[in-house]
Amino acid sequence: MNKFSRTARSVTFAAIVGLSMGISAPAAMAQESNTVEAQTANVPLASAASLIDANKEASLTIHKFGDPDQTFKPTGEAADAEQHKNPLDGAGFSIYKILKTADGKTDINMNTNAGLAAAAGVKAADYAKFIDAEGNVKAEGNGIIEKKGSEQKTQSGGITKFDIGTEHAPYLVVETTSPKVQNQDGSETTYTPANPFVAFVPMTKNNAGDNQGTEWNYDVHAVPKNYKKTPPKKSVVDQTDGKLSNAGDVIKYNIDTEVRKIEEGKRLKYYFIGDTLDSKNFDVTAVSTTITVKAGEKQLGEGTHYTLSRDKGTNAFRVNFTKAGLQELKSGTKVQVHVEAVKTSNEPIAPNEATEWEPGNPSSDQDTEGGDTPPENPEPGAGRKSNTVETRFGDLRFKKVGEDRTALEGAEFEIYQTKPGVKCEAVDVKTPDANAFKVQAWDGADNKVDTVFQSNNDGIVSASGLHVNDFANNAVVGSDEQTEYCLVETKAPKGKELLSKAVGFKLLASEEKKTIEVPVEVTEWTTAPDGAVTSVKKSETTTQIQTPVYKTVSVTVGANEGEVVNLNDTTPQLPLTGGAGVGILAAIGAAIVAAGAWFARRGSKS
Repeated sequence: MNKFSRTARSVTFAAIVGLSMGISAPAAMAQESNTVEAQTANVPLASAASLIDANKEASLTIHKFGDPDQTFKPTGEAADAEQHKNPLDGAGFSIYKILKTADGKTDINMNTNAGLAAAAGVKAADYAKFIDAEGNVKAEGNGIIEKKGSEQKTQSGGITKFDIGTEHAPYLVVETTSPKVQNQDGSETTYTPANPFVAFVPMTKNNAGDNQGTEWNYDVHAVPKNYKKTPPKKSVVDQTDGKLSNAGDVIKYNIDTEVRKIEEGKRLKYYFIGDTLDSKNFDVTAVSTTITVKAGEKQLGEGTHYTLSRDKGTNAFRVNFTKAGLQELKSGTKVQVHVEAVKTSNEPIAPNEATEWEPGNPSSDQDTEGGDTPPENPEPGAGRKSNTVETRFGDLRFKKVGEDRTALEGAEFEIYQTKPGVKCEAVDVKTPDANAFKVQAWDGADNKVDTVFQSNNDGIVSASGLHVNDFANNAVVGSDEQTEYCLVETKAPKGKELLSKAVGFKLLASEEKKTIEVPVEVTEWTTAPDGAVTSVKKSETTTQIQTPVYKTVSVTVGANEGEVVNLNDTTPQLPLTGGAGVGILAAIGAAIVAAGAWFARRGSKS
């Protein structure tokens, strides 16, 4: 056997291995590549019957599919694509001609024996490291690989074709834009990118099974696959067991994420989950703000599986997974960050969204037990924002007056919230907490969270930061399941009568809308050993939402809107418990008794 024949067989096998590794999706890659490697000694090498035609034009066609239910060994033929369903349009690919070995020492040229031999050890991971996040060749890759043309996106059934011409070579193929699919419900499905792979163009054909290749295939087809990437999801719990969270209460958030497909025996290079709490409503550095993390059903330990950084300036926090934490993250692992924070103000809305950072390029995945220390910050543009959640609050304001409409100072009220579907009419003012929850909110009289609301010297009573009744846990609440607030007077002004019945009211959305800006995502920062955060950078993009306006609610008792009338003290209308007539009768009776005693003593002396 001559030298070229041996070399050609080696390179052909390398081409097949490159395709079998590269065009498999991340989850299937390990199984397929490991199988190929294990059987290397037993796989017959293909022999080409003729030299590559240096003047014949070649092409590389990519067929893109999503969520395959099974994988097949590739042949490089067009028939490979017929075995799959769910083609994906919009996936962008870039190709890079491999010029030298990854160390830059040896030229690779498929039209020479020495250059062909040098290609035998080509591996995608050795060259993918030369590509930056924008798909450009890094400085250290210059002269080793060369980008050919521009990114091309799949279309018309998940297909794009690169015309290679006569530049025969091994090509690094990188998915530089992952597809996104708009669903009918308005949501968006994203996909993780396929692993970079190497395609030899041309390659020998008919190498499946025990076949020996007898000719060159200048029309190479590859079938890289994508898997759906579950977007991070944010949820808020501001109503628990029927009780709404108001100013001064704890509001709970959950950030739920799902790890993308990872090759067996590998781990992610890094994983971060971050959030920027609304500084108008919460303090991320407060002791009362608690943050815990779970992977699956396992509670992870701060300092062991992750580090937690909080920044006072931006009111943001970030969970950075350590090596030990990354080892807990397998394909499809569900991660949850649970946040509990006290609402410290009477602001009308608390908007929020979270961010998950996960390396999109599977070629960056590292060995489970080894690998580099996770970086302090994710790669630019790697973050995925969650949905936006919001909690809405409103205000109560009315005037306390007497029968002559003069302002009354010193009246005291408590507010109770009924259970869902219960009307305020069912609340007994004597024992209101028997069928309702006592409420704390922002008292306008002394500007603090309180449970007692007083009328000031102008007779004004105000309570703000009250959770609205028609929106809870980030969902609209139907009228039949709405709660209601009950205003109970617990102390009347001097000389006035208490109200005899609780006054009901609700905080409901108006037709008016307003635009709210969600707190800006923090993308990068440096954490000192003592936990201090510096070099903070924010995202240049912001999220805005439309939310209903909740107008200030008032209550009315009496004839005038927004006024609560107290009757004058009715005690003076009762008959006196004593009086002059009774006193005179008692005095006369005493005199008679005294006189009788005197005459009795005189009679006894005579």
